Amino acid sequence: MGRIRNVQSDLHREKTGGGLRVARVSKKVASDKPKRSRTGTKTTGRALVTSGRNGQPDYEEFDSVWEALDFSPQEAANLEARSTLMIQIEKIIAKNGWTQAVAAKRSGVSQPRMNDLLRGKIEKFSIDALVNMAATLGQKVHVSLKAA
Repeated sequence: MGRIRNVQSDLHREKTGGGLRVARVSKKVASDKPKRSRTGTKTTGRALVTSGRNGQPDYEEFDSVWEALDFSPQEAANLEARSTLMIQIEKIIAKNGWTQAVAAKRSGVSQPRMNDLLRGKIEKFSIDALVNMAATLGQKVHVSLKAA
């Protein structure tokens, strides 16, 4: 039986680790994940090292953790944008040393909602809600696109 992943805690561990990193998944773990329905797309993982058996790579590298978890490109882009906004809002709160109650009041949300944000519960937030929170905190959100 493969390792069961908890996306919320994995995201929280990643964001408290000091920055975003390229996702790496061992081939054994990658083969254990359930198959999602994908329409005409294939995994774009890139092999990095050839120190495995018979010159085979030990792991694959993905552009984001969301790709490694086999989300569709649209879902991965949405999750990446939301997680980036959540991390930036959390950094503002930490930099100012605010409690959850103070941060909630300043961002125009309830304290339980702020707790959800700080605990990385990404499924509870839309991009709109996160942009509104950032704007209430006096931030301008800048969006840029790059070729996939």
